[in-house]
Parts: sequence; structure tokens; C-alpha cells
Amino acid sequence: MSDESRVYQRLNTLKFYATHIHPCSYLPQREAVTLFVDPAAAMDSQTYGALARLGFRRSGEHLYRPHCPRCQACIPVRIPVCDFQPDRGQQRTWRRNRDVNVTPHEMAFNEEHYALYREYLQQRHPGGGMDAGDEDDYLRFVTSPRSE
Repeated sequence: MSDESRVYQRLNTLKFYATHIHPCSYLPQREAVTLFVDPAAAMDSQTYGALARLGFRRSGEHLYRPHCPRCQACIPVRIPVCDFQPDRGQQRTWRRNRDVNVTPHEMAFNEEHYALYREYLQQRHPGGGMDAGDEDDYLRFVTSPRSE
């Protein structure tokens, strides 16, 4: 049995849970359902990768994807980086942001990043329960043993 076959066989053994219908956080005036992978499921990087290819996203330890019965507007996109060719607008954005630097950091607490995380929560999720995130919540959100 190939590695890919083993991964897809593993996907068939996972449990998934769907939320009740709730207001969509992406599109106004729409309702949504979110499908979660069982958070207690053992997860290796191959299974995690297969779920990502199927449109699942990660928020801390939770893997989820939209699963709306009356809407298919959310389309997961995976871009093969080696094949990416920026269009004119993307090239223009790249030129305008030449001064921006990307610096890899170890997955550890960083006060400046934590402040950005807190601002994100307050802007994107005010009063939704997520906006009270402490330092441990921040670390669980941005780090995961499931991915490198």
C-alpha cells in the first residue's frame, strides 16, 4: 500500500463534527456551518497535509472548514509556490512593499507579536469570546505540533 493510500485510509477513520448553523464570518447576510476534525484525533503531518489539500484550515489545535448546506462560495486555494507567476497588480504591490522584510522566528512567545494578535482579536472577534486571549491562548493559536 502506498503512503498516499495509507493517508486516505487514515482520513476515513477520522471523526468530524459540524456546528449548528451560525452567522457567516466571511460573507454578510449568510449562514454557515463549520466542520471540525475531532480535536482528540491523533494527527501526523501527512494526514494534516491531506486535510489541508481538502480545504481544512488550522486555528490553534482545531482543524476546520466551511461546510455550508446552501452556499459554496468559500473556495480553498493552494498555490504551488514554485509555479507562481505574479500578475501586474501583484508585481506593483511587491514593488510598493520592497521595504518589508520577512524574518523567520522560533515558535516561542514574542511580546510584539502577542500585541498584534490581541489587536487582531479585538478587531476581528470583538465580544465573541476569542477576544479575551491570554499568552497561552496566543501560543496555542499560532503554534501547533501538527505542522512545521
